Amino acid sequence: MTKAEIIELVKGWLSSESTTMDMMHRVDKRRLELYISVSYQDMLYEMFKKNTEGLSLYVKTFKDVTVSQDTDTEVWSAEISASIMQLPGTASAIRRISTNKGKTLEFVPVDAEIAEAIGMLDVSDVNINSCIGYCLRNNNLIEFINFPASLSATKLRIDALISFSSYADTDEVYLASGQANVLLQGVIGLLTGRKTVDLVNDNAEENVK
Repeated sequence: MTKAEIIELVKGWLSSESTTMDMMHRVDKRRLELYISVSYQDMLYEMFKKNTEGLSLYVKTFKDVTVSQDTDTEVWSAEISASIMQLPGTASAIRRISTNKGKTLEFVPVDAEIAEAIGMLDVSDVNINSCIGYCLRNNNLIEFINFPASLSATKLRIDALISFSSYADTDEVYLASGQANVLLQGVIGLLTGRKTVDLVNDNAEENVK
């Protein structure tokens, strides 16, 4: 389903719920989208805690991402046009980084504090291998460690979990079978102040879009 279709689906369900019908009249589209975004992130967070393998379904792929170097800090970085989710661990919402043309480069996540410590060392003091480290600096900026200057023109492909609000209305937002109802229950919980018990459909095996 597209983002717009999911919003309309949630609106339709909420309009049929007598307990939330009065509240729906006071919720504008922007606020409803924020509630859906929070429910969507909570749902993926619960999935992340239980089994990270299924998260690959939910990524958005960014192609032809350019890499640039800051003239002051000499740090190489890439920026994507979306808000990357904040999950526990080291850049956990970034599921994969590779080159567009499949060059044999290995990208590995690095803790931001370790990245800063390495950045303060003289390059001659660092035993550098062929891996390129990366860390998430804010919602959409990815910094690299040991990025080869010779590959500055290389375009990257980045698979990341992004916020629901970052999707365009016409973008496909993937939901596993049964997750649409989970998303709805999360929104109802936010509207009514009721805490949802389980935000994961553990029996979902099929995917819909």
